[in-house]
Amino acid sequence: MENIIVHLCLGVICGIFVYVLTLKLEFSLAIFLGNLLPDFVNLSGTYAYTGFVSFAEAVKTEVYLAWLQISHNLGGIIGFWLVVLSLVWMLYRFHLIDKKEEKRWQQLVILLLIGAIIHVLVDIFLMRF
Repeated sequence: MENIIVHLCLGVICGIFVYVLTLKLEFSLAIFLGNLLPDFVNLSGTYAYTGFVSFAEAVKTEVYLAWLQISHNLGGIIGFWLVVLSLVWMLYRFHLIDKKEEKRWQQLVILLLIGAIIHVLVDIFLMRF
């Protein structure tokens, strides 16, 4: 969370790169949001559990550190997105979305996952240096 400007800039760069490759705005927004998602999950989980509104109070709690270990761990992120992909597959299986929509949803989820992985890798890199 300390490097939010870095993650915003990296999200914009990744979004522009994906937009140039695909010419689809929803795909570039997906990778941008995926880059911000680990911090959002961390803070929203902390706020929901503790009820703190102040950022300074929330980051001092044990709940924040527990969410940090889950949301900034590659295993936790990949597991979460596998569950999301399974839900998309179930929606297709129960005929709530058609084949074309399923493919688009899977592409969006994969781009969100790539953005989240980039976020974690940048955090690891910044912690080392």
